[in-house]
Amino acid sequence: MAFLLSLIGLAGCATAPAEVSPEAAAKLKTVGVISLIGGSLHYEQLSLTAFSNEQFEYPAAAFGIDPFAADCIAKDLAGRYAVRPVRFNPADFADDKITLKDESGALDSGEPIGAVIRAKAQPNDLDAYVVLTNAREPIGNSNQIQTGIGMRRQHRLLWHDYYTHAIYDVTVVDGHTGKLIAQTSTPAWGGEEVDESYWPFDEDNVSADQAKKVADSDKKAIQDSLPAALKSLNLLPQ
Repeated sequence: MAFLLSLIGLAGCATAPAEVSPEAAAKLKTVGVISLIGGSLHYEQLSLTAFSNEQFEYPAAAFGIDPFAADCIAKDLAGRYAVRPVRFNPADFADDKITLKDESGALDSGEPIGAVIRAKAQPNDLDAYVVLTNAREPIGNSNQIQTGIGMRRQHRLLWHDYYTHAIYDVTVVDGHTGKLIAQTSTPAWGGEEVDESYWPFDEDNVSADQAKKVADSDKKAIQDSLPAALKSLNLLPQ
């Protein structure tokens, strides 16, 4: 699946409400899922100062993060909505092809997500689409940033900490009007502390087995964090 950066949508900050209104939720019967978070693992080497930080990526489509996330949502929403599989080309939903707004602005390179769904996804006439996109989040109160699906290595004075992370936004799009119904007000987040065996010390020679360990940890973080995100959107009861 595709990789999409967002800073509460880097592809374009959404202006949608933070939850689906009860009136809108009552009209939803069929729902599709478009997950755009599993294209790459994001690694952050965070030093004591931001000037010496490093970031790199590893291709992650083979680990099936996006199908896994879609399956998790289908299971979470089962019995409440009829969740239908959605077919699409990830390239059509790349970060420069979509914006998480109802209308594209002067600085947006992509088209509104609703219009892209109508033009590029099948089926394109479901009541709503739940779209997952990578987000960014500061670490604590610092100016250090971690992004999307991946892990970080954080330098302390005498040691390093290692954490996997899944940081993403969830946007709900009206399948008939193409308008944004709701979006998480803050990124959904999950992760865990791990040991140094997860970290690729040579970014040019990342072991697939090592990357899979990170992906598996991130899948668990997605599975564990999705229910709270869906509740915050009023797609699941509190």
